Amino acid sequence: MHTSAAWSSSAQDFGQKVDLTVRIREILRNYPEGLSILKELIQNADDAGARTVKFCAAETRCMTTNAAAAAATTCPHPTALNSTTVTSDDALSNVMNGPSLIAYNNAKFTETDFQSIQRIGDSLKKDKNGTKTGRFGVGINSTYHLTDVPMFASGSKVVMFDPQACFVPGINPANPGKMIDCCNENGRRLVESLPKVFDPLRVFGCRLSGEEFNGTVFRFALRTEAQAVVSRLSRQAHSLEGIRELLRQMACAAPSMLLFLKNVECIEVYDWKSTDDAPVLLSRTEIGNKSEKLQMRRSYVLNAPTRVPKTPQVVDYILDIESTEYKHGGAMATKAEIVPKVERWIVCNQLGGGNASKMATDQALSHMKLIPWAGVAARLSPICEVDGGNAYCFLPLPVKTNLPIQVNGYFELSSNRRDVWWGDDMAGDGKARAEWNRSIVEDIAAPSYIRLVTAAVRTKQVSPETYELLLPQKELSGPWKLLAGAFLEGVQDAPILYSKCASGENWISPRNSLLLHDDNDRKMYGILSLDRLPLVLFQHQDVKRTLLRNGTCKNTSTPFFLRQYFSNRKDKECGCLEVPEKLQNAEFLLKYCKSDLKPNQMSYLSGCQFIPLASGDLGRFCVLPSYDGSDLTQLLGMGFSKLLCIRALRISGNNIDSAMEWLLNHRHSDESVSVVHGIDPFLVCKNDIASLLRTNAADTFVDIESIQDTDLVDFFNSSADATTLNTLPFQNDMLVDVLSRGVPRSWRGKDSASWNANSEYPDIPWFIDLWRFLCSMKNASSALKSLAEQVCIVPTKQGIVCSLSPGNSVIDAEGLDLKLIECLEHAGARILFPGIFPTKVALPSELYSYIYDASRDSIVRALDACSRRTGNDVGNLGDISSEMKDVLFQFFVNNVDHPLSSQCQMMVRKFPIFRRYKQSTIEYVSMSDPTEWYVVEGATATVQVFLTPRFLLASTGAEITFLGTLGVKIMSKSVFFQNIIVPQLSEVNPDIADKVIEEIFLQFPSLFVKESNFVEYLSNAKIIRSHESKKLRSPKDLYDPEVPTMLSLMDPDSFPDEFYCQPHILFNLRQLGLQSLLSWKTVLECARSIELDATCDDKEKAVAAKSRGSELLIFLDMNVETFFPDIAKSKQSKTGRFLSKVNAAFFEDS
Repeated sequence: MHTSAAWSSSAQDFGQKVDLTVRIREILRNYPEGLSILKELIQNADDAGARTVKFCAAETRCMTTNAAAAAATTCPHPTALNSTTVTSDDALSNVMNGPSLIAYNNAKFTETDFQSIQRIGDSLKKDKNGTKTGRFGVGINSTYHLTDVPMFASGSKVVMFDPQACFVPGINPANPGKMIDCCNENGRRLVESLPKVFDPLRVFGCRLSGEEFNGTVFRFALRTEAQAVVSRLSRQAHSLEGIRELLRQMACAAPSMLLFLKNVECIEVYDWKSTDDAPVLLSRTEIGNKSEKLQMRRSYVLNAPTRVPKTPQVVDYILDIESTEYKHGGAMATKAEIVPKVERWIVCNQLGGGNASKMATDQALSHMKLIPWAGVAARLSPICEVDGGNAYCFLPLPVKTNLPIQVNGYFELSSNRRDVWWGDDMAGDGKARAEWNRSIVEDIAAPSYIRLVTAAVRTKQVSPETYELLLPQKELSGPWKLLAGAFLEGVQDAPILYSKCASGENWISPRNSLLLHDDNDRKMYGILSLDRLPLVLFQHQDVKRTLLRNGTCKNTSTPFFLRQYFSNRKDKECGCLEVPEKLQNAEFLLKYCKSDLKPNQMSYLSGCQFIPLASGDLGRFCVLPSYDGSDLTQLLGMGFSKLLCIRALRISGNNIDSAMEWLLNHRHSDESVSVVHGIDPFLVCKNDIASLLRTNAADTFVDIESIQDTDLVDFFNSSADATTLNTLPFQNDMLVDVLSRGVPRSWRGKDSASWNANSEYPDIPWFIDLWRFLCSMKNASSALKSLAEQVCIVPTKQGIVCSLSPGNSVIDAEGLDLKLIECLEHAGARILFPGIFPTKVALPSELYSYIYDASRDSIVRALDACSRRTGNDVGNLGDISSEMKDVLFQFFVNNVDHPLSSQCQMMVRKFPIFRRYKQSTIEYVSMSDPTEWYVVEGATATVQVFLTPRFLLASTGAEITFLGTLGVKIMSKSVFFQNIIVPQLSEVNPDIADKVIEEIFLQFPSLFVKESNFVEYLSNAKIIRSHESKKLRSPKDLYDPEVPTMLSLMDPDSFPDEFYCQPHILFNLRQLGLQSLLSWKTVLECARSIELDATCDDKEKAVAAKSRGSELLIFLDMNVETFFPDIAKSKQSKTGRFLSKVNAAFFEDS
């Protein structure tokens, strides 16, 4: 075994050596300048337990001569420092004489700290449990960016570092620094001997007097440009103005510096001019709500009972960070003038959780000293916004997360502490470090983020206008994308979104929220808000996109979502489909909800209550069951209406027998006209049909003309949609169903019903609209046929509305005389309400197959229908007044332009409207019996007494003609006189007989022309009363009373009665053979008459007979040539005398 002496004598020193300046340069290359240097100082202070940190920009001090000033800016080359011209003290004084950065904290160095600060990249802070921020071992070395000789005082000691071993006397590269203990008198003397070097440390309570200083003061003499040229640490020079700018930046960043620190509560910035005895405070940033309880929470990770708890430990709190700027302007500001700016932050931390806890307790990773601690912070006021967000390792890292929060944690960082360790293509410790960072953001930071947002909302630290600023909204990558993803997944059930219109609480969870598909659609928002849906409107669209992209919010107001919602929606008080504007809302929603559907996908609207009914209510869409077309045709053939047949088939499941049974039992029930959801369609009607349904069945149809949107008009009018949904455009073959719905319930199934035109529905305009529509239809005849005897749609003046049937005896009395109309009404006919039929539209001829027009034929058929309806052969005709019967009779007589059919002629014969004379009165009869009836031409009232019951009265030729058309035999006056009057003349009152003869004689000229035979008959007929006996004698048997000879010769009874001696009568009698001359036969008759009278017992007659006899002989004597021509020729001169002698012989004596 070899001894050490052998080694010493046999072996030379050889091995790897580290040049300290090279190592420091490497650190500086990887470690940034600027605020990072100050952050390291703050970290060290925080790790030391300091509560206050102060930074000061100090000007050069103790400069008494120009030479000294020059020495402060000029430094010889390090190789020249050993020359006799410059002492080592001078070199130190010169390098430390310039302006400097002073840093203070109120924590005193411990022995461990003194040991740790001597190490580079191997801090003793790691040796415990890794909970100190400065565990990475960079710390004080970052200050070499600023200075070549950093120094500090803490407790009673002063420490100086000179890695180049050029400035501090008595050092070498193996020991590049010195510690001076001021408790030692020699140490104090040394300090006092170099005021340029040590006096700047006499600040913030540090006296360098040997007393224990309970704090630490660092001084970093700034590297000048001359020094930078020769420095082996950094070629970067720094000016006092640069440091002042850096401290201004620190003052601005100070609030964010305090967020995750465990101890530091206050950061102050000072400026120390050479003329001032002490530094002047420029700004102070401190925790305004500091308390021991808050301090315990901030430092919880240092004092936790265990480094890895069994269950995650939550450490959340509010920080009120006050920042005060002091503007002196030559005089100190008063306290009242200083108003701090306050920022409120919420900080949420957590110790332990998920895979992070597992890794922290993994023995294989114990060398990494992993602490499962992380947290997040968000500013709540004055503005709830963080510019891009930073990653922290208790102090901000130069890592932007793009999150709206600050994220802190015991991250594994890159060697330069500038980046969070991350990557997927690693192995060994590199992979473990990346996995650790993944775990710490997913398992600890994400739950903390969730608590932060929920707490801010719950405690009203944020408003509806600001809460969005706490949510992720930018593009993310790396661990921050994982953090946001875990947050967005975990926050789905947390009430963190604001909904102005949600029922109950206004804060809702993303899972329960509803996002507008288009945030600019204010109409949609207004409608859905009425339903108190959890609508969320975002001020920042990036937030919305993030929530949707990550599936945090799942519901948006897409057509699909709204179809799902409204198909299951129940009625809501004052909801969007219950408010007065519900029809407009429904139309808007319908258009939107069908916007993504193809024509064959409209069934997806099923359940949505979007059908705008004319009643103002809303119908619900549904898909109707199919039905068999052939079965429908069969049922239609039985006289049932179309929609009713379809309903029956759907109810019965297309079983035609069951459908028929249902139709028979429910044809006219209320159920038959209602719209049953899932069975019946809502009709889509234009105004002409809509007007018929609007009052009584407005809840059964859509008034298409009330819809403004043309797209919806096309939708409802589409027959393609009608095949699947329960909206069906009206078709003409549905007219019966429409009217069944439109008329009152009490009318259904009836042939007629009572109706009041003044007060009841349907009113007159309703019927006018109906008949205008019917008469305007292209196939009106078919429509009328379908309506026949189905629905009461014919209003009458009698207060009755009838079905379209001829049996209802409804007459369109337009143009008829009012008296006739009254007659028809009394006769039982129903008069169509005037003005019902349109005037500007041609009426279909088929209409008058059901309603009677004003022609004779129609009136006859109407009255016949009355008789059938009442069960009486003549209806009410027998009960009407004589005047009305005459009016009706005259209507038939005068309307010759409308000939009566043979059938109607037979009907008219049954009407009791024909007059006849019976027993001195006129009565009205029908001609219903088959016997023959007669009428006399020109029969006047005078001759009526001669009429038998088989004769009808007729006053005019038109009446006679009409009666003739009915089969009544027309008897001429001559025949009537011969066969009827003459046989009865002797039996009637003489006065009546006289008047009859007079009437005949008045018409004699016409009779003489027309009927010569009748004249001959009259001449021989015994129709003239004689003067004395009043017996009837023929005109030829009587003598002209105006012939004097006749008066003297003839018996008074041989002349007409005095009544017939009127000139006009005598004129006619003479035409008929009234004798004015005596024939031989007459002479003989005259003689016999005289003889009878002369021998009678009546003396007056006897006397008169003698007188007449005398006159007769005189007459004969005078007319001997006529009566006795032979005698006259033979004894012409003696004839007269002969008869005169006879006369004297016979009559003179008497």
